[in-house]
Amino acid sequence: MKKPEHIFTVPLAQPIPANSDLSWHLLTGGISGGISRTVTSPLERLKILRQCSSAEHIGLSFWQSMKKFYSLEGFHGFFKGNGSNVIRIVPFSALEFYVFEKAKHNLLPQDKPRHKGWLLICGSISGIIASFCTYPLDLVRTILSINVDRAGSGITKETLRIFRSEGFFGLYKGLNMTLFGIAPFIGIKMSTFDILKAHYLQDPKDKNLGKKTLILGGAAGAVATALTYPTDLLRRKMQLITYSKSTESPYQNIFQCIRWIYINEGIPGFYKGLVPCFAKVIPAMAVAFATNEELKKLLKVKSS
Repeated sequence: MKKPEHIFTVPLAQPIPANSDLSWHLLTGGISGGISRTVTSPLERLKILRQCSSAEHIGLSFWQSMKKFYSLEGFHGFFKGNGSNVIRIVPFSALEFYVFEKAKHNLLPQDKPRHKGWLLICGSISGIIASFCTYPLDLVRTILSINVDRAGSGITKETLRIFRSEGFFGLYKGLNMTLFGIAPFIGIKMSTFDILKAHYLQDPKDKNLGKKTLILGGAAGAVATALTYPTDLLRRKMQLITYSKSTESPYQNIFQCIRWIYINEGIPGFYKGLVPCFAKVIPAMAVAFATNEELKKLLKVKSS
């Protein structure tokens, strides 16, 4: 009996590029990530404050929170912590796009269309590697975004403070939870955009190509966020245990944190901050993917 041939579900948008072309994704990915994160910096800060139940912003609407930023800290308040944000996101985004293309180059069949499952795996691998390499910066920017007293100390001083008080592994506190959440998020985001791109962005002469890329990038971010948001919330809370101003935390590990949220806030507690997160993620991913595609077109960088 003949063994059934595996059915691939996604058409191949372009020929898989030569391995030498892939390093350009470090440049295009890094630039697109930095631009995207700066544009959406106020929304990123609001998302983190909502997730971590900052007392100053509890019960406030989006516009009320924006006014609060301005009244307390001026225009600078909208971009507090953005320096550490950009310093982290540029290498993260560079590695994210590069490793995704590298993984596709090595894992996807050279002579057949790609498969959804392999795309998800490639995206997850890129998220894990990018997160591991940039995690200390992610931890520091979370602390600087939340703690007003430490916000002025800067990335270097805060990193040294953590290192001196917690040691090297203190810079990786909460990494397990981050990897648990980031792998499916990046995997779903990257594979969703790749699938949508293969279906709807085939014609390079399409006059609406830029608009379509923005829409598809935002859609990919929205899908990934909706499916993985609770893990991001838990990640932030676990990161802040050691650095909270209070002397005691109601939870010390991820399981206690889940139980505490469920008892005190119910299921909605796992989605606290979801609305500002959507408001931030959709435009951020739209700008990131669209900028990356435009840079690749400008530099004539091929991608699979």
